[in-house]
Amino acid sequence: MPAWVLEPFSRNVITLRCSVTTASDPPPVLLVGDAHWDNPHCDRDRLKADMDEAVQRDATILIGGDFFCAMQGKYDKRASKDAIRPEHCNGNYLDSLVDTAAEWLDPYKDRIALICRGNHETAIERIHETNLTDRLTAQLRQKGGICVSGGYTGYVRFSVHRKPKYKQSLRLHYRHGDGGGGPVSMGKIAFNRYRIQADFDVCWAQHVHHTEIFDTQICYLNERNYIRHRT
Repeated sequence: MPAWVLEPFSRNVITLRCSVTTASDPPPVLLVGDAHWDNPHCDRDRLKADMDEAVQRDATILIGGDFFCAMQGKYDKRASKDAIRPEHCNGNYLDSLVDTAAEWLDPYKDRIALICRGNHETAIERIHETNLTDRLTAQLRQKGGICVSGGYTGYVRFSVHRKPKYKQSLRLHYRHGDGGGGPVSMGKIAFNRYRIQADFDVCWAQHVHHTEIFDTQICYLNERNYIRHRT
């Protein structure tokens, strides 16, 4: 079982708790965003290798929006049978996505704490009136998993107890994001826009298929009227 203990609070808020000694670090967390797992272009070998490493390192896995691509359905104007995996080329397309994904994720069911919705999942819900993320997490729980279904945006609070009595807390704000990949929806410009809209210690933005990690410092006025800075 993973060292992080999941405590769901609502659809958009969960807490992950762990206890460590003062001389050790908390176990890592793997963030998986925009996997588009059912798309033939998904590098499943790399994804499996990353998730296998997460298991080896006692990590918890958080899966962001657009785990599903789900673009080959009957009412999708972008649908193309040339862009579909053979196991999904059938008369119950959406059902087969959920069933095969639950089977593929089964080895990681006790590591995956959260699976969120993205624009692809919300489009399916709008058109077909079925929530792929809810159905996938339900199947994984039936198999003995722990994961919950998250929203389009939300928070994960990491609470670390450093024995014997020191505690730390960090708030991760996840948001699937928007925009078509231009400068406004990517990098530091998008981050600064998110900072205006929400308060967080870490922001995990998705959707634009762009990887960039950076620190930024902000100043704030504490309750004793001293100006302080935090990263």
